[in-house]
Amino acid sequence: MPSIYIVSASYAPSPHQSSAIGNSSHPNAEFIALARNLSHGASLEVRSGFFAACLRFPAKAPPENNWHCGDASDILAGESRNADPLGLVQYSDRFTSKVVFYGLILGSMALSVLAIGVLSSLPGWKTHILEDGEAHQIRPFPAPNVTSFCLATLCFSAGFGFISVLWLHVAAVAATGTLDFMIEDIVVTQVGSAAMALGWLAFGTEMIALVGVFIMRVSLNLLDQITDED
Repeated sequence: MPSIYIVSASYAPSPHQSSAIGNSSHPNAEFIALARNLSHGASLEVRSGFFAACLRFPAKAPPENNWHCGDASDILAGESRNADPLGLVQYSDRFTSKVVFYGLILGSMALSVLAIGVLSSLPGWKTHILEDGEAHQIRPFPAPNVTSFCLATLCFSAGFGFISVLWLHVAAVAATGTLDFMIEDIVVTQVGSAAMALGWLAFGTEMIALVGVFIMRVSLNLLDQITDED
């Protein structure tokens, strides 16, 4: 999905004239001037996703339907040599392979599914007939070991989710900031707001479930203490 990405990099349609060209004190003045000459006329946008990259060439019409997702290197192989003069595709591939770590993401998802399965197995409402024939709806309390296991599972899931989302967010900001500093006004970079929002939303949902199970566990402990005293 091209709309959900971690970082995006594209060649500026009309690079602005930077003061770095005429300012010899700028640390990257000569490099920026060379990069501007090399990227003149380039039209390419690369979006690095969680499992693949998406490319499009805005100069081709219609640009909104010109996305190609998959192996970015294979897609770029069918284009001219000047399609990516600064190597944005290689930068995207390196970011995905060296920075994005799927272990914690998949681990958090697996633990969340396990917690959902445990919660769905908790006893539900049952109809109990008293001696006088009156029916009542009762719900047995879940076993303490079940709630403790579910609480531990959600705790690890939320921890993995927080670390993975925070790592991706910091890495995306660092990657875009590095490109902005190295080749300013030539490459337009952006952090994927949709991917970051979904990541933090998933972590927030896990925290809500964790707090709910924790409250249930504490409530059951209090009920056990009250019944023991009686």
